[in-house]
Amino acid sequence: MKIAINATPIPAVECGAGVYIIELVQALAKVDSQNEYTIFAKAENKHHFDPLPPNFQVKYYRLKNRYERLLWEQLHLPRELEKYQPAVFHSPHYTLPFVTLKYRKVVTFHDMTFFIFPQYHEWLRQWIFRRIMRRSAQFADHIITVSENTKRDLIRLMNVPSNRVTAINSGVSAFFYPPASPPRNIATPYILFVGTLEPRKNLITLIQAFDLLCRECSIPHILKIVGHRGWKYQELFTEVHRRGLEARIEFTGYVSRPELRTLYQQADLFVYPSIYEGFGFPPLEAMACGTPAITTTAPAMSDLFVGGAQLVEPFDVKALKTAMQQVLTQPEWRKQLAQQGWQLAQTFDWQHTARKTIAVYQQFA
Repeated sequence: MKIAINATPIPAVECGAGVYIIELVQALAKVDSQNEYTIFAKAENKHHFDPLPPNFQVKYYRLKNRYERLLWEQLHLPRELEKYQPAVFHSPHYTLPFVTLKYRKVVTFHDMTFFIFPQYHEWLRQWIFRRIMRRSAQFADHIITVSENTKRDLIRLMNVPSNRVTAINSGVSAFFYPPASPPRNIATPYILFVGTLEPRKNLITLIQAFDLLCRECSIPHILKIVGHRGWKYQELFTEVHRRGLEARIEFTGYVSRPELRTLYQQADLFVYPSIYEGFGFPPLEAMACGTPAITTTAPAMSDLFVGGAQLVEPFDVKALKTAMQQVLTQPEWRKQLAQQGWQLAQTFDWQHTARKTIAVYQQFA
């Protein structure tokens, strides 16, 4: 069977849906030597797909930004697909060409945040994606979601029949599994957050809880916030300055994967207070690195990470402060939570994700 996958949505900053696309293609290459794959990708992402086995070919394009990519998907991609004539076309990031395609179409929805929390996105972006997602849901032959929670949200919000939707959990890269005793050559212990600096990640609550922790407990820790600057990131710097925490909170910006793994491994605690996620890679990556994690009861973390991470209500500053204090001051609980998280992370495997995705493709063989 011939399968085409659109990998052009991978952003310059490797996170979220970009991680999903990269890891899925690499896992498919490991488990499937029978089907023929054509991957459409941006030239800047060649290092993610070189090399791949003989049954994979990759076509590269130079696309300057998101809007040029969306235009390319509508005008140029259909002509490329017409040449290739796949049995299945998979768009792993919400969008499908608007023109009628004669082959089967599979699309992946990562979350429904544009519908549930439109206030956490720039107006133009949420307006565009709401319309694209509705059309994709209407014309796709099948929809993959990255969690059961996203599947429930999709069915509820778009009235999609459940038999057209398959929930397939994402995995965690083997890259993040640490050696038995990772080195800890650090001068100052720290609490870690990883993610885009944007309102949906609820970092104001984390800053407030950390401030409370510093004032009520004698801890030497700083808070490291790792990630690129997203929408309304300035509010975070304003809050840090207002509370006089410049010496205790460090914004590192985006870091490379090797640097990120080291940061995970050497952190005493990972905290992810997000309000809503379709899946949520950072808590899983932290747990794979053997670091105890705190996240929230918000979807989909409460479904995915129960039993592996400590869960608190998203906006409860005191509860988050107490949870952090318990992990940092109770060595046995920190050890137990780290072990539980590491065991849970073992159950999220990209090759399992790939096999389930192939099973969706094979419905149309």
